[in-house]
Amino acid sequence: MAANPSERLLIACMAGIQFINIVEFMMVMPLGAELSEALHIPTSHIGYISGSYTAAEAVASIIMAFFLDRFDRRTALMISISGFIMGTLSCTFATDLNSMIFARVISGFFAGPLAALSVAIIIDRIPFERRGKALGVVMSAFSISSIFGVPIGLELAKIGGWQFPFFVIASVSLTMLIIMLWVLPPMRAHLTHVRPSFRKLAHLWVQPKALTAYVLTVCALITAFLLVPNLSAYVQYNLHYPREDLGFLYLAGGITSFFVMRLAGRSVDRFGNLPVATLSTALMFIAIYVNFVNYPVGMPVVMISILLMGSNAVRAVAMTNSVSQVPSPAERAGFMSMHGAMQCIGSTLGSISSTFLLQTQPNGALIGMERVGMIAMGFSLVFPLAVWWLHRLLHHERIAAAAMAALTPVPAVVEEN
Repeated sequence: MAANPSERLLIACMAGIQFINIVEFMMVMPLGAELSEALHIPTSHIGYISGSYTAAEAVASIIMAFFLDRFDRRTALMISISGFIMGTLSCTFATDLNSMIFARVISGFFAGPLAALSVAIIIDRIPFERRGKALGVVMSAFSISSIFGVPIGLELAKIGGWQFPFFVIASVSLTMLIIMLWVLPPMRAHLTHVRPSFRKLAHLWVQPKALTAYVLTVCALITAFLLVPNLSAYVQYNLHYPREDLGFLYLAGGITSFFVMRLAGRSVDRFGNLPVATLSTALMFIAIYVNFVNYPVGMPVVMISILLMGSNAVRAVAMTNSVSQVPSPAERAGFMSMHGAMQCIGSTLGSISSTFLLQTQPNGALIGMERVGMIAMGFSLVFPLAVWWLHRLLHHERIAAAAMAALTPVPAVVEEN
Protein backbone atom coordinates (compact mmCIF):
# COMPACT_ATOMS: atom_id res chain seq x y z
CA MET A 1 0.00 0.00 0.00
CA ALA A 2 1.33 3.44 -0.95
CA ALA A 3 1.99 5.50 2.18
CA ASN A 4 1.64 8.79 0.34
CA PRO A 5 0.74 8.47 -3.34
CA SER A 6 1.92 11.20 -5.69
CA GLU A 7 -0.53 13.76 -7.03
CA ARG A 8 -0.44 12.12 -10.45
CA LEU A 9 -1.16 8.66 -9.05
CA LEU A 10 -3.96 9.99 -6.87
CA ILE A 11 -5.53 11.86 -9.78
CA ALA A 12 -5.24 8.76 -11.97
CA CYS A 13 -6.99 6.63 -9.33
CA MET A 14 -9.85 9.08 -8.92
CA ALA A 15 -10.17 9.44 -12.68
CA GLY A 16 -10.44 5.64 -12.88
CA ILE A 17 -13.24 5.68 -10.30
CA GLN A 18 -15.08 8.35 -12.26
CA PHE A 19 -14.57 6.39 -15.48
CA ILE A 20 -16.22 3.18 -14.30
CA ASN A 21 -18.95 5.19 -12.61
CA ILE A 22 -19.77 7.30 -15.67
CA VAL A 23 -19.43 4.59 -18.32
CA GLU A 24 -21.82 2.34 -16.40
CA PHE A 25 -24.37 5.14 -16.25
CA MET A 26 -23.86 6.30 -19.83
CA MET A 27 -24.07 2.79 -21.25
CA VAL A 28 -27.84 2.65 -20.82
CA MET A 29 -28.45 5.60 -23.13
CA PRO A 30 -26.60 4.37 -26.27
CA LEU A 31 -28.18 0.95 -25.70
CA GLY A 32 -31.62 2.57 -25.64
CA ALA A 33 -32.76 0.96 -28.89
CA GLU A 34 -31.60 -2.53 -27.80
CA LEU A 35 -33.16 -2.18 -24.36
CA SER A 36 -36.41 -0.99 -25.91
CA GLU A 37 -36.62 -4.14 -28.02
CA ALA A 38 -35.32 -6.59 -25.38
CA LEU A 39 -37.47 -5.27 -22.52
CA HIS A 40 -40.48 -4.49 -24.73
CA ILE A 41 -40.79 -0.80 -23.83
CA PRO A 42 -41.38 2.31 -26.02
CA THR A 43 -38.28 4.32 -26.95
CA SER A 44 -39.80 7.39 -25.28
CA HIS A 45 -39.69 5.52 -21.92
CA ILE A 46 -35.90 5.05 -21.87
CA GLY A 47 -35.79 8.16 -19.69
CA TYR A 48 -37.40 6.16 -16.88
CA ILE A 49 -34.37 3.84 -16.77
CA SER A 50 -31.82 6.65 -16.49
CA GLY A 51 -34.16 8.63 -14.23
CA SER A 52 -34.53 5.79 -11.74
CA TYR A 53 -30.73 5.56 -11.48
CA THR A 54 -30.28 9.27 -10.81
CA ALA A 55 -33.23 9.36 -8.40
CA ALA A 56 -31.64 6.60 -6.28
CA GLU A 57 -28.30 8.39 -6.53
CA ALA A 58 -29.93 11.57 -5.24
CA VAL A 59 -31.51 9.80 -2.24
CA ALA A 60 -28.23 8.10 -1.34
CA SER A 61 -26.27 11.34 -1.72
CA ILE A 62 -28.62 13.21 0.61
CA ILE A 63 -28.44 10.45 3.24
CA MET A 64 -24.67 10.05 2.99
CA ALA A 65 -24.10 13.81 3.16
CA PHE A 66 -24.63 13.52 6.93
CA PHE A 67 -22.07 10.72 7.37
CA LEU A 68 -19.31 10.72 4.73
CA ASP A 69 -17.10 13.25 6.55
CA ARG A 70 -17.16 11.06 9.68
CA PHE A 71 -15.28 8.15 8.09
CA ASP A 72 -11.96 7.41 6.50
CA ARG A 73 -12.29 8.40 2.84
CA ARG A 74 -10.65 5.14 1.73
CA THR A 75 -13.02 2.91 3.71
CA ALA A 76 -16.10 4.74 2.46
CA LEU A 77 -14.78 4.52 -1.11
CA MET A 78 -14.28 0.75 -0.89
CA ILE A 79 -17.80 0.16 0.43
CA SER A 80 -19.28 2.29 -2.33
CA ILE A 81 -17.39 0.44 -5.08
CA SER A 82 -18.51 -2.93 -3.70
CA GLY A 83 -22.18 -1.93 -3.74
CA PHE A 84 -21.76 -0.44 -7.20
CA ILE A 85 -20.44 -3.78 -8.50
CA MET A 86 -23.44 -5.60 -7.04
CA GLY A 87 -25.86 -3.20 -8.71
CA THR A 88 -24.15 -3.41 -12.09
CA LEU A 89 -24.25 -7.22 -12.06
CA SER A 90 -27.96 -7.19 -11.18
CA CYS A 91 -28.68 -5.32 -14.43
CA THR A 92 -27.76 -8.44 -16.40
CA PHE A 93 -30.73 -10.30 -14.88
CA ALA A 94 -33.37 -7.72 -15.89
CA THR A 95 -36.23 -9.07 -17.99
CA ASP A 96 -38.60 -6.09 -18.19
CA LEU A 97 -38.83 -2.41 -17.37
CA ASN A 98 -39.57 -2.95 -13.66
CA SER A 99 -36.67 -5.33 -13.04
CA MET A 100 -34.28 -3.03 -14.93
CA ILE A 101 -35.43 -0.06 -12.87
CA PHE A 102 -34.85 -2.09 -9.68
CA ALA A 103 -31.31 -2.94 -10.80
CA ARG A 104 -30.58 0.67 -11.74
CA VAL A 105 -31.78 1.83 -8.33
CA ILE A 106 -29.18 -0.42 -6.66
CA SER A 107 -26.41 0.90 -8.92
CA GLY A 108 -27.45 4.50 -8.45
CA PHE A 109 -27.64 4.20 -4.67
CA PHE A 110 -23.93 3.40 -4.42
CA ALA A 111 -22.82 5.59 -7.32
CA GLY A 112 -23.75 8.82 -5.51
CA PRO A 113 -21.26 8.49 -2.61
CA LEU A 114 -18.67 7.12 -5.04
CA ALA A 115 -18.71 10.27 -7.14
CA ALA A 116 -18.72 12.58 -4.10
CA LEU A 117 -15.79 10.81 -2.44
CA SER A 118 -13.57 10.86 -5.52
CA VAL A 119 -14.04 14.63 -5.91
CA ALA A 120 -13.62 15.24 -2.16
CA ILE A 121 -10.32 13.35 -2.16
CA ILE A 122 -9.00 15.51 -5.00
CA ILE A 123 -10.07 18.69 -3.21
CA ASP A 124 -8.49 17.44 0.03
CA ARG A 125 -5.13 16.54 -1.48
CA ILE A 126 -4.59 18.99 -4.38
CA PRO A 127 -3.72 22.66 -3.62
CA PHE A 128 -6.19 25.25 -4.92
CA GLU A 129 -3.76 26.69 -7.49
CA ARG A 130 -3.59 23.28 -9.23
CA ARG A 131 -7.09 22.07 -8.41
CA GLY A 132 -8.76 23.26 -11.61
CA LYS A 133 -6.30 21.27 -13.72
CA ALA A 134 -6.72 18.21 -11.49
CA LEU A 135 -10.50 18.39 -11.62
CA GLY A 136 -10.28 18.81 -15.38
CA VAL A 137 -8.37 15.53 -15.57
CA VAL A 138 -10.79 13.72 -13.25
CA MET A 139 -13.84 15.12 -14.99
CA SER A 140 -12.36 14.08 -18.34
CA ALA A 141 -13.44 10.57 -17.36
CA PHE A 142 -16.73 11.57 -18.99
CA SER A 143 -14.89 12.12 -22.26
CA ILE A 144 -12.76 8.99 -21.95
CA SER A 145 -15.87 6.91 -21.32
CA SER A 146 -17.26 8.26 -24.58
CA ILE A 147 -13.99 7.69 -26.44
CA PHE A 148 -13.38 4.14 -25.24
CA GLY A 149 -16.06 2.91 -22.86
CA VAL A 150 -19.26 3.59 -24.79
CA PRO A 151 -18.02 2.47 -28.25
CA ILE A 152 -16.48 -0.68 -26.76
CA GLY A 153 -19.68 -1.31 -24.82
CA LEU A 154 -21.71 -1.03 -28.01
CA GLU A 155 -19.42 -3.53 -29.71
CA LEU A 156 -19.68 -5.88 -26.73
CA ALA A 157 -23.46 -5.66 -27.00
CA LYS A 158 -23.18 -6.76 -30.63
CA ILE A 159 -21.05 -9.74 -29.62
CA GLY A 160 -22.76 -10.98 -26.46
CA GLY A 161 -26.08 -9.14 -26.20
CA TRP A 162 -27.04 -6.08 -24.17
CA GLN A 163 -26.19 -7.81 -20.86
CA PHE A 164 -22.54 -8.37 -21.76
CA PRO A 165 -21.36 -4.73 -21.33
CA PHE A 166 -22.72 -4.64 -17.78
CA PHE A 167 -20.88 -7.86 -16.92
CA VAL A 168 -17.61 -6.45 -18.30
CA ILE A 169 -18.05 -3.17 -16.39
CA ALA A 170 -18.62 -5.13 -13.16
CA SER A 171 -15.41 -7.09 -13.81
CA VAL A 172 -13.41 -3.91 -14.47
CA SER A 173 -14.88 -2.36 -11.32
CA LEU A 174 -13.72 -5.36 -9.28
CA THR A 175 -10.22 -4.91 -10.70
CA MET A 176 -10.33 -1.23 -9.74
CA LEU A 177 -11.40 -2.17 -6.22
CA ILE A 178 -8.35 -4.39 -5.82
CA ILE A 179 -6.06 -1.65 -7.17
CA MET A 180 -7.53 0.92 -4.80
CA LEU A 181 -7.05 -1.38 -1.82
CA TRP A 182 -3.36 -1.64 -2.70
CA VAL A 183 -2.62 1.94 -3.75
CA LEU A 184 -4.67 4.22 -1.51
CA PRO A 185 -3.57 4.82 2.09
CA PRO A 186 -5.99 5.64 4.91
CA MET A 187 -7.33 9.17 4.41
CA ARG A 188 -8.27 10.67 7.77
CA ALA A 189 -6.81 14.20 7.61
CA HIS A 190 -10.27 15.74 7.40
CA LEU A 191 -11.13 14.06 10.73
CA THR A 192 -8.64 16.35 12.53
CA HIS A 193 -10.93 19.29 11.85
CA VAL A 194 -13.83 19.96 14.17
CA ARG A 195 -16.64 17.85 12.74
CA PRO A 196 -19.82 19.84 12.25
CA SER A 197 -22.99 18.58 13.87
CA PHE A 198 -25.98 17.54 11.81
CA ARG A 199 -27.52 20.89 12.64
CA LYS A 200 -24.49 22.80 11.35
CA LEU A 201 -24.40 20.73 8.19
CA ALA A 202 -28.06 21.42 7.58
CA HIS A 203 -27.36 25.12 8.18
CA LEU A 204 -24.58 25.05 5.56
CA TRP A 205 -26.92 23.49 3.01
CA VAL A 206 -29.46 26.30 3.31
CA GLN A 207 -26.97 29.18 3.22
CA PRO A 208 -27.32 31.46 0.17
CA LYS A 209 -24.00 30.26 -1.28
CA ALA A 210 -25.09 26.61 -1.03
CA LEU A 211 -28.54 27.30 -2.45
CA THR A 212 -26.94 29.15 -5.36
CA ALA A 213 -24.64 26.20 -5.99
CA TYR A 214 -27.68 23.92 -6.06
CA VAL A 215 -29.50 26.14 -8.56
CA LEU A 216 -26.60 26.25 -10.99
CA THR A 217 -26.11 22.49 -10.65
CA VAL A 218 -29.75 21.52 -11.15
CA CYS A 219 -30.19 23.82 -14.14
CA ALA A 220 -26.99 22.53 -15.76
CA LEU A 221 -28.08 18.92 -15.41
CA ILE A 222 -31.67 19.52 -16.54
CA THR A 223 -30.29 21.13 -19.70
CA ALA A 224 -28.20 18.07 -20.53
CA PHE A 225 -30.63 15.33 -19.52
CA LEU A 226 -33.61 16.67 -21.36
CA LEU A 227 -31.59 15.64 -24.41
CA VAL A 228 -28.88 13.06 -23.67
CA PRO A 229 -31.06 10.02 -22.78
CA ASN A 230 -32.90 10.41 -26.09
CA LEU A 231 -29.86 11.06 -28.25
CA SER A 232 -29.41 7.47 -29.45
CA ALA A 233 -33.04 7.03 -30.48
CA TYR A 234 -33.15 10.53 -32.00
CA VAL A 235 -30.19 10.05 -34.34
CA GLN A 236 -31.21 6.51 -35.32
CA TYR A 237 -34.95 6.94 -35.88
CA ASN A 238 -35.32 10.66 -36.64
CA LEU A 239 -32.09 11.30 -38.55
CA HIS A 240 -31.66 7.71 -39.86
CA TYR A 241 -28.11 7.35 -38.54
CA PRO A 242 -26.99 3.69 -38.86
CA ARG A 243 -26.73 1.64 -35.66
CA GLU A 244 -23.37 0.19 -36.70
CA ASP A 245 -21.86 3.71 -36.71
CA LEU A 246 -23.28 4.74 -33.34
CA GLY A 247 -19.98 4.01 -31.59
CA PHE A 248 -18.22 6.50 -33.86
CA LEU A 249 -20.76 9.17 -32.89
CA TYR A 250 -19.85 8.85 -29.19
CA LEU A 251 -16.17 8.44 -30.03
CA ALA A 252 -16.09 11.78 -31.88
CA GLY A 253 -17.90 13.57 -29.07
CA GLY A 254 -15.70 11.95 -26.45
CA ILE A 255 -12.45 12.94 -28.17
CA THR A 256 -13.69 16.50 -28.50
CA SER A 257 -14.77 16.79 -24.88
CA PHE A 258 -11.54 15.16 -23.65
CA PHE A 259 -9.32 17.86 -25.12
CA VAL A 260 -11.82 20.63 -24.44
CA MET A 261 -12.11 19.60 -20.78
CA ARG A 262 -8.35 19.63 -20.26
CA LEU A 263 -8.24 23.10 -21.80
CA ALA A 264 -11.18 24.20 -19.64
CA GLY A 265 -9.38 23.03 -16.48
CA ARG A 266 -6.37 25.20 -17.29
CA SER A 267 -8.62 28.08 -18.29
CA VAL A 268 -10.47 28.23 -14.95
CA ASP A 269 -7.10 28.30 -13.15
CA ARG A 270 -5.97 31.21 -15.33
CA PHE A 271 -9.11 33.25 -16.05
CA GLY A 272 -11.59 32.15 -13.38
CA ASN A 273 -14.85 30.25 -13.48
CA LEU A 274 -17.23 32.97 -14.71
CA PRO A 275 -15.64 33.56 -18.15
CA VAL A 276 -15.49 29.80 -18.75
CA ALA A 277 -19.09 29.33 -17.57
CA THR A 278 -20.28 32.11 -19.90
CA LEU A 279 -18.43 30.64 -22.88
CA SER A 280 -19.79 27.16 -22.18
CA THR A 281 -23.35 28.51 -22.08
CA ALA A 282 -22.96 30.24 -25.44
CA LEU A 283 -21.61 27.01 -26.95
CA MET A 284 -24.39 24.94 -25.37
CA PHE A 285 -27.08 27.33 -26.62
CA ILE A 286 -25.77 27.08 -30.19
CA ALA A 287 -25.36 23.29 -29.96
CA ILE A 288 -28.95 22.71 -28.83
CA TYR A 289 -30.43 25.07 -31.41
CA VAL A 290 -28.69 23.62 -34.47
CA ASN A 291 -29.00 20.01 -33.35
CA PHE A 292 -32.54 19.79 -32.03
CA VAL A 293 -34.53 22.96 -32.78
CA ASN A 294 -33.50 23.87 -36.32
CA TYR A 295 -31.35 21.07 -37.70
CA PRO A 296 -29.57 22.30 -40.86
CA VAL A 297 -30.13 20.14 -43.91
CA GLY A 298 -26.90 18.43 -44.88
CA MET A 299 -25.08 18.90 -41.57
CA PRO A 300 -23.23 15.71 -40.56
CA VAL A 301 -25.00 13.92 -37.69
CA VAL A 302 -21.67 13.53 -35.91
CA MET A 303 -21.72 17.29 -35.21
CA ILE A 304 -24.53 16.67 -32.70
CA SER A 305 -22.18 14.68 -30.50
CA ILE A 306 -19.21 17.00 -31.02
CA LEU A 307 -21.09 20.20 -30.19
CA LEU A 308 -23.23 18.83 -27.36
CA MET A 309 -20.52 16.89 -25.52
CA GLY A 310 -17.86 19.55 -26.07
CA SER A 311 -19.93 22.39 -24.63
CA ASN A 312 -21.14 20.21 -21.76
CA ALA A 313 -17.55 19.29 -20.90
CA VAL A 314 -16.51 22.94 -20.53
CA ARG A 315 -19.51 23.63 -18.33
CA ALA A 316 -18.83 20.61 -16.08
CA VAL A 317 -15.36 21.89 -15.15
CA ALA A 318 -16.61 25.42 -14.41
CA MET A 319 -19.46 24.01 -12.33
CA THR A 320 -17.33 21.65 -10.22
CA ASN A 321 -14.59 24.19 -9.59
CA SER A 322 -17.13 26.86 -8.58
CA VAL A 323 -18.96 24.56 -6.18
CA SER A 324 -15.71 23.26 -4.63
CA GLN A 325 -15.14 26.68 -3.00
CA VAL A 326 -18.32 26.51 -0.90
CA PRO A 327 -17.51 24.02 1.94
CA SER A 328 -14.73 23.89 4.54
CA PRO A 329 -12.49 20.76 4.70
CA ALA A 330 -14.53 19.19 7.51
CA GLU A 331 -17.72 19.65 5.49
CA ARG A 332 -16.30 18.76 2.09
CA ALA A 333 -17.43 15.18 1.44
CA GLY A 334 -20.82 15.84 2.96
CA PHE A 335 -21.34 18.95 0.87
CA MET A 336 -20.06 17.29 -2.31
CA SER A 337 -22.45 14.43 -1.62
CA MET A 338 -25.29 16.95 -1.38
CA HIS A 339 -24.00 18.54 -4.57
CA GLY A 340 -24.09 15.10 -6.15
CA ALA A 341 -27.69 14.79 -5.01
CA MET A 342 -28.49 18.04 -6.77
CA GLN A 343 -26.85 16.68 -9.92
CA CYS A 344 -29.02 13.60 -9.66
CA ILE A 345 -32.15 15.64 -9.06
CA GLY A 346 -31.38 17.72 -12.14
CA SER A 347 -30.67 14.58 -14.18
CA THR A 348 -33.85 12.92 -12.95
CA LEU A 349 -36.01 15.96 -13.68
CA GLY A 350 -34.53 16.24 -17.15
CA SER A 351 -34.84 12.53 -17.98
CA ILE A 352 -38.35 12.06 -16.62
CA SER A 353 -39.62 15.35 -18.06
CA SER A 354 -38.49 14.35 -21.53
CA THR A 355 -40.68 11.23 -21.38
CA PHE A 356 -43.76 13.43 -20.86
CA LEU A 357 -42.75 15.89 -23.56
CA LEU A 358 -41.98 13.28 -26.22
CA GLN A 359 -44.08 10.81 -28.15
CA THR A 360 -43.02 7.78 -30.16
CA GLN A 361 -44.12 7.16 -33.74
CA PRO A 362 -44.74 3.56 -34.92
CA ASN A 363 -41.31 3.54 -36.62
CA GLY A 364 -39.59 4.60 -33.35
CA ALA A 365 -39.06 8.26 -34.30
CA LEU A 366 -39.47 10.81 -31.50
CA ILE A 367 -42.04 13.60 -31.78
CA GLY A 368 -41.37 16.84 -29.88
CA MET A 369 -37.57 17.13 -29.83
CA GLU A 370 -37.80 20.75 -31.03
CA ARG A 371 -39.89 21.66 -27.98
CA VAL A 372 -37.56 19.77 -25.65
CA GLY A 373 -34.59 21.60 -27.17
CA MET A 374 -36.15 25.02 -26.60
CA ILE A 375 -36.85 24.21 -22.96
CA ALA A 376 -33.24 23.04 -22.54
CA MET A 377 -32.00 26.32 -24.07
CA GLY A 378 -33.99 28.24 -21.47
CA PHE A 379 -32.45 26.31 -18.57
CA SER A 380 -28.96 26.76 -20.02
CA LEU A 381 -29.19 30.55 -19.60
CA VAL A 382 -29.54 30.26 -15.80
CA PHE A 383 -26.09 28.68 -15.41
CA PRO A 384 -23.76 31.70 -15.92
CA LEU A 385 -26.04 33.94 -13.83
CA ALA A 386 -25.88 31.48 -10.93
CA VAL A 387 -22.08 31.19 -11.24
CA TRP A 388 -21.78 34.99 -11.15
CA TRP A 389 -24.01 35.23 -8.06
CA LEU A 390 -22.13 32.43 -6.27
CA HIS A 391 -18.78 34.13 -6.81
CA ARG A 392 -20.25 37.41 -5.59
CA LEU A 393 -21.42 35.71 -2.37
CA LEU A 394 -18.05 34.02 -1.84
CA HIS A 395 -16.21 37.30 -2.44
CA HIS A 396 -18.31 39.09 0.16
CA GLU A 397 -17.80 36.21 2.60
CA ARG A 398 -14.02 36.46 2.22
CA ILE A 399 -14.12 40.22 2.82
CA ALA A 400 -16.23 39.74 5.95
CA ALA A 401 -13.87 37.03 7.24
CA ALA A 402 -10.83 39.27 6.66
CA ALA A 403 -12.53 42.16 8.46
CA MET A 404 -13.42 39.91 11.39
CA ALA A 405 -9.83 38.64 11.59
CA ALA A 406 -8.53 42.22 11.62
CA LEU A 407 -10.81 43.14 14.52
CA THR A 408 -9.90 40.08 16.58
CA PRO A 409 -7.37 41.12 19.24
CA VAL A 410 -4.09 39.25 19.30
CA PRO A 411 -3.29 37.88 22.78
CA ALA A 412 -0.43 39.72 24.41
CA VAL A 413 2.77 37.79 24.94
CA VAL A 414 3.98 38.06 28.53
CA GLU A 415 7.73 37.70 28.90
CA GLU A 416 8.94 35.90 31.98
CA ASN A 417 12.04 37.17 33.72
